[in-house]
Amino acid sequence: MVPLPDEQLSLDVLASETITQDSSPPPEVGALTELIRKGYTNGRRPLFILGAGISFGQVPLLSDIGMWLKEQLSQLITKESDLWSDDSWMVEHAALLGEGQAGRRQTAELFTSLQTGAKHAQDVWRTFSAAFLKSDTPWPKIAFRGVASAVSTPAHAHLADLLLLNKARIVSLNFDGLTIQAAKELYKKDPSNYPTKGAISLHSESDLFHYFATSAYEVPAAVVKIRGDVFYATCKSETCPGHRSPLPIERVIGNHKEDQDSLICPICQQDSLVLTFSFPGFRKKEELAHPMLWAFRRFVAANTACVICIGFSGKWDKYLLDFLFDMCSEREIPLVDVRPPDQHDHNLFDDFRSSYFPNCPAVPEKQLERHTSYTRILSEADPFMHEMHHHLTK
Repeated sequence: MVPLPDEQLSLDVLASETITQDSSPPPEVGALTELIRKGYTNGRRPLFILGAGISFGQVPLLSDIGMWLKEQLSQLITKESDLWSDDSWMVEHAALLGEGQAGRRQTAELFTSLQTGAKHAQDVWRTFSAAFLKSDTPWPKIAFRGVASAVSTPAHAHLADLLLLNKARIVSLNFDGLTIQAAKELYKKDPSNYPTKGAISLHSESDLFHYFATSAYEVPAAVVKIRGDVFYATCKSETCPGHRSPLPIERVIGNHKEDQDSLICPICQQDSLVLTFSFPGFRKKEELAHPMLWAFRRFVAANTACVICIGFSGKWDKYLLDFLFDMCSEREIPLVDVRPPDQHDHNLFDDFRSSYFPNCPAVPEKQLERHTSYTRILSEADPFMHEMHHHLTK
C-alpha cells in the first residue's frame, strides 16, 4: 500500500478536515463516551466492529464491483455473443448487484461462475483481479485506482490512535488493511507516544491464542481479522504452499511495488496469484469465522465496555449479528450501530433485534448505560470517530 504522507496522518489535520468536509452538526456521543470512560477505570474497553462502509470512497463496495462487472460483461457479450450465449444471465446478476438489489443466490451464482466457470468467464475475473489491484482509469462512479493505492480515512486514523493507546479493541471484516496501515504510520511517526509496540493483524484462531496467551510484557496492538475478509489471494501454482493456504490480501499488497501490474506470490515469487472472492453468504466462510469469533469472545468479552459497529450493514452476515447481540446480552452491555442517515437498510439491526433479542431494548444515545441495550447513531464514520476520539483522549 502507498504510505500516508506525514501531514495526512496528523490527527489535528484529520480533525480539521473532518469538520470542513461535513458541515452537519456532530453526532451525539456524550453518554456513549462517558460509559466508555467509566469502563476504562475497571479495565474495560470498547470493541469496534468495522465493516466495508468505513472505507467508503477508498475501496469499492459490492455495488461498485457489480457496476464494474456489468460494464465489462456487457461489452464482451456484445462483441462475442456466440461465446457468451449460455452466460448472458451474468449481466443481469451484475446489474442487480450494482443496484443493491441482488440476493445471496444471485450474488453467489455470479461470483462462483466467474471464478470456476468457463474459460471466458475466468478471463473476466483475471481482468477484474488486475483492475482491483491497480487501475489506470477510475472505476464507474468512484475514484478508485486499485486497492494497492488506497489510503486510510480520518476514521481509520482515529481508530488506529485509540488502538495504539490501548483505548479500544478492533475486529475488522475488511480485506483492505487500512486500519493497520494507519496504525503503523502513526507509530512510526512517534513511537514514544504509545504504550504498545506497533500493530499487527491476527488472521486465525491460532494467532489469537498465541497473542492473548503470551507472557511478553510489551506487545503490539492487534486488529482481529474475521474471514469476512472476502478477498484473498491464491497461488495458481499447485506446487506452491500458497495454492493450499489462501493469503490475506493485505499481506500480498504489502509486498506490492508500484511498477508491478500483477500479483506476485510472496512464497514462490511467481506471477501466479489470483484474487479469490469468498462471498459473505457462503456457508464455508461462516463456518471458518465462527471459531475465531468464539476464541476472541473467550479472551475479551469479560472486559468489553460496549460493542460499536461502524460501516457494517449486517445484510450479508446474519450469523455475526446473532453473535454480537448474544454477546452483549450475556455480558449486559450496549450494542451501538453507527450508519449514515441516508442508508436504505438502516432498520436491519433493529428488525433483527426485535425478532430474535426482544430482551435487548432500543434506547436513544442520551440514555445509554451499562446494561443490555441497542442504540442507533446516524452519522458518517469520519465525524463520528472525530467526536469519539476527541472525548476519549482529552
